[in-house]
Amino acid sequence: MDFYNLAYDLALTRGRVFMVSKRVYGLHEFAYPKRPFLYFAWFRHPTDRFVSQYYYLRNFPNENKEIKRSANITDFLMMTKGRHIHVTDNFVVRLLQFGDHRDNDDSFEARDGGTVPGVTDAPEITEKHFLAAKRNLLNNIAYVGLLEDFKLSQDMLCHVLGTDCPGEPIHKNTNDKRPQAELSNFEREEIIRRNMWDLKLYDIAVDIYNKQKERYLSVIKNT
Repeated sequence: MDFYNLAYDLALTRGRVFMVSKRVYGLHEFAYPKRPFLYFAWFRHPTDRFVSQYYYLRNFPNENKEIKRSANITDFLMMTKGRHIHVTDNFVVRLLQFGDHRDNDDSFEARDGGTVPGVTDAPEITEKHFLAAKRNLLNNIAYVGLLEDFKLSQDMLCHVLGTDCPGEPIHKNTNDKRPQAELSNFEREEIIRRNMWDLKLYDIAVDIYNKQKERYLSVIKNT
C-alpha cells in the first residue's frame, strides 16, 4: 500500500527504521534489540479473515495441502477436524503472543518432513496464549487499525506518523477467486469455534480502536 511506502520514507528521513510484516510481535528483539520500538497492528474480523485466507492460499502451490485439496470451506473444515493449523486457527493470537510460549513459537520455524512454516499443524491455542497476546496488545501496541473501517484507520495512522495521507483509501482486495456466497451455518459456527481466542482478542482491539478514534476526532475538531 502506498501509505506504507510513505511511512517508510518518512522513517528513513528521520533516522528511523519502519518495518512492515505480517509476522509476529517481537521482531524488534531480533532486528534491533537495543533500539526503542513502536508497533502498529491492523485487525480484521476473524471470520472474514478465515474465509479470505482460505481462498488466498488456494492460489499458492506450496501452501497447506488440505487447503489445496479441499473442494470448498466445508470440505476443508471436515478434513481438518480435530487439528490445529496456523492460519485458520487463532492465527492473530499466535502472532501477538510471540516470545512467551516456545511451543507455539517453534512451530513457525521450518522443520523436516516438508512442513511449511505458518500453515501446517501447530500446537493448540489456549488461555495462556490468549493472555500473553492480550497483554502485548494492551501494553505494547501503539496503534490499532481496523480493516472494516479502512479509510479512518489510514487517516489515524498517518496522523500518528505525523504525515499527510493520500486523499482516497488505497485499499483494494485483489483476491478475485473468493466467492461472494454467504457462509453456511455449519461453516460459520465451526470457524468461530476454531477462532474463539482470536474473537476475544478482536473485541479488545475494537475497543482500543474506538477509544483512539474518539481522541483523534476530538483533535481534528479542535484544529
